[in-house]
Amino acid sequence: MDIEEVIIEFHKLGIPEVKERELKLPTNLERAMIVYGLRRSGKTYLLYQTMLELIRKGIPSRKAVLHQL
Repeated sequence: MDIEEVIIEFHKLGIPEVKERELKLPTNLERAMIVYGLRRSGKTYLLYQTMLELIRKGIPSRKAVLHQL
């Protein structure tokens, strides 16, 4: 499966339900940010939470994956 297929599948399935966490990623950066940590520590769900925040702010879901301000 290539990256294009993964992105298409992601858009079909949508963002899974997340439990809101205190930790937030900044969304007003002009540079890329790296999120790293131990295996199974919640990195992916932190990104899902951030994408949901962007969507709530009016960013279309297709752009929330690769968001630019």
